[in-house]
Amino acid sequence: MRFFLSLILEAYAVALASMQSLGGVHTDEAKYLLNIPYPHPPLARWLLGLTDGWSHQEFFWRIVFASLCVQAVWLVWALTLGMPRRQRRYVALMWLCASALVLQAGTVMMAPLTALQGLVLLWLVSKIELKEEWAGWVGLFWLVSLFTAYQAILYLPLMVAIIKKVRIHRMAKFLYIVVPVLLLMLYTFTNPLALAAIMIKGDQGTHTTLVEKVAGFLQVWMLSGSLILSVMGTIGLARSRQWELILSFVLVSAYLFLARFDYNAILLLPLLVTGMLFYSRQWIFQVVLVIEIALSVVIVWRSIPALHPTPARAVMQVIADQHKLGDVLISGSFGHEWQYESSFPIYRYTQALVPHAQAIVCLDACIGVKIPPEWQSLGKTPMPVFERRK
Repeated sequence: MRFFLSLILEAYAVALASMQSLGGVHTDEAKYLLNIPYPHPPLARWLLGLTDGWSHQEFFWRIVFASLCVQAVWLVWALTLGMPRRQRRYVALMWLCASALVLQAGTVMMAPLTALQGLVLLWLVSKIELKEEWAGWVGLFWLVSLFTAYQAILYLPLMVAIIKKVRIHRMAKFLYIVVPVLLLMLYTFTNPLALAAIMIKGDQGTHTTLVEKVAGFLQVWMLSGSLILSVMGTIGLARSRQWELILSFVLVSAYLFLARFDYNAILLLPLLVTGMLFYSRQWIFQVVLVIEIALSVVIVWRSIPALHPTPARAVMQVIADQHKLGDVLISGSFGHEWQYESSFPIYRYTQALVPHAQAIVCLDACIGVKIPPEWQSLGKTPMPVFERRK
């Protein structure tokens, strides 16, 4: 029975990955797939970079990420141990149907991985007692989490609660928690690109008003649990009176308030699902699940326009079909997805680079671009593209 359910879940994961593949590779995904050294620590993007050059690299990792998120429902099932079986099913379905999971599971981003690491920590918190030999593995997992994405530090209260349960020397507990954090700080301060990315991210919210920040946070909070799970999960966490759950929720919420990005909504999902464990009446689970499914359908439907393909893939395919050699120059602001889709070197347009180029792509209506008279326009492209004549 479990094997059959796993197959159904895997089909669901492939469907989510296929949905995300419709939009092609976006700039943040391209950074990780190309192992560009910012903004996150190197572990996960290094692993992704090992597959650079695979013809189906993008879709392979979409399936891997989606499978991890969907199959994590078994961990949610373990988290609900001790509850009535029907209520456990409801909570598991809440995880699978949350809009944040549906919209993020198939993306090649660090946020889904960090959310899964948070879910693992929540499961470890739920364990009544941890054996001494678990301490090393938990410390290693904490190190891996921190070197996957900086946002893992938001789950620090969970890590503290876990290590407190292990019967080892106090100094050992301190080292298991602090040494990985110190190693992350050492990496950060020896990596100028990481520091610059942190500064840029921090500066992005300085020009928004308090009202805009609150509205932005509420939008991400609602997205994380399709509104109804967001509300009930938050209330459940407050009812838990467990400091590690509440403090982790506060830290993640504070981060979302300061850095409002929809793709980070999934960071709250493990905590919201955990908040449902502190209800006992079955009708609450039934009502929350039904409303969550309905709202998720609406939210996903409204998000479909964002899944349309980026122009990078179509443009670079047309240029590649010309079978020429040389650089591709782009006029205007462009992201790393252009690098990912191109088999040729990509540079920002300058007149000095034109003699070595095979094509010029205009993202800004060719403002300031001088097209040589011997060049010709390529048709059937989403934006103006010019190529050198044969």
